[in-house]
Amino acid sequence: MAYIANSDQDRAKMLTAIGVGSIQELFDDIPKSLRFPELGLPAPYSELDCMAELESLAVENLSTGAAISFLGAGAWNHFIPSVVPFLAGRGEFATAYTPYQAEASQGTLQSVFEYQSMISELIGMEVVNASHYDGSTSLAEAAMMSVNVSRGKRKKVLVSGGVHPEYRRVMQTYLQAMEVELLGINESSSPSPEAFLEAGGNPASTYAGDPRAEVEALAKAADENTACVVVSSPDFFGRVIDLDGIAEQLKPKGVLLVVNTEPISLAVFRDPGSYGADIVTGEGQPLGIDLSYGGPYLGIFGTRKDLVRKMPGRLAGATVDTEGSRGFVLTLNTREQHIRRDKATSNICTNQALMALRAAIYLTAMGPEGLKRVAEICYHRSHYAAERINELPGYSVPDLGAPVGGAQPQSVFFKEFVVRTPRPAKDLINELAEEGIIPGLDLGRYFPGRRNELLIAVTEMNSRLEIDALVEALEEQS
Repeated sequence: MAYIANSDQDRAKMLTAIGVGSIQELFDDIPKSLRFPELGLPAPYSELDCMAELESLAVENLSTGAAISFLGAGAWNHFIPSVVPFLAGRGEFATAYTPYQAEASQGTLQSVFEYQSMISELIGMEVVNASHYDGSTSLAEAAMMSVNVSRGKRKKVLVSGGVHPEYRRVMQTYLQAMEVELLGINESSSPSPEAFLEAGGNPASTYAGDPRAEVEALAKAADENTACVVVSSPDFFGRVIDLDGIAEQLKPKGVLLVVNTEPISLAVFRDPGSYGADIVTGEGQPLGIDLSYGGPYLGIFGTRKDLVRKMPGRLAGATVDTEGSRGFVLTLNTREQHIRRDKATSNICTNQALMALRAAIYLTAMGPEGLKRVAEICYHRSHYAAERINELPGYSVPDLGAPVGGAQPQSVFFKEFVVRTPRPAKDLINELAEEGIIPGLDLGRYFPGRRNELLIAVTEMNSRLEIDALVEALEEQS
């Protein structure tokens, strides 16, 4: 039936009520010459012809499945065990609808609860939610939550230069309506959106120097008008930052520490909760979620229990019914948009439970030791690649220091690292693509002054043979 099943009698009553005789009269103000213009559309394709056309367009693309790929920067090519798509693809889970009716949504609620429990242990936080779209929106919501914790009295958010440029742009979009300043260590005021984009989305970002020193400077610059300090570790450039003691510097000032992290790295590095983070966010895509053209992904979000009433997103809880049987519910519903409307803590609408389910299945299948093994492979292979590239004439990896004399690394990095190239990285990417290799991300895309730099990501999907092929191809192009 039609979406609005109006009968002829219904339509007649409505027309009479508004004082017109027919539906056609509603369009009298539009000149007749403009009502039904010729669109000049080509003849329709058959399904067979349409598929052939789409396939001819697709063959022009270079996919990560057909090429040797070292792309990362927030979307990484990780192995996904077959059990993940098999179980997550069952019809029982194929809905994006929020499980408001607990009595009809026990399976979905339990999967969210299990996801929350495992992520809580991984990131070291007491409470974890679900249903953030991706890492960028979860970080933006963390900044908003920090402002809300201060009841809107604190209007500054200090952001490390190592935060993903796109994440910072999303934060800018979220916070500008709240009249909150988004500041880096070298900025005196929040840039306009135009100036912000012209500066590459992250005017405070620098590579030189100790990232710990920058965070120390941010902590020192925080004052009574600062809601939070936002840091990424590993950061956009892959550097793992020592954040021990930073929370202690911020706590007396009433400033929250927000840490954006990468979940697989936490299998081998300290979790943010262990060094006092107040809010932890991250991109959950590495946990069993396909690259899939950039989405749908999963925003990780966790916080301390005493801040839970300010936390956005959905929270599944376990309880017992009147007969003592275990059950699951959505808790703290009063902060959601369907209850509080304009006063809601969050206006997240899409339910990301299907992506949370994939992450829960992945973590269960891998187990602590499996996840640790993946992290170790990523760490060692990325360092192997960095060392090989650092030896090439004209190339250098800043985080490895000098290529001779057994120099100690300037920074610890995980999975990703920056390579300085002898000529524009964009040219190298185009030339290596012809050989079936995607060597990484051109940093000039975000930072105009860094056109001769590549961001390379190495995961367990990149064998040593593939790394050696990358090294040989770079050497030929030097």
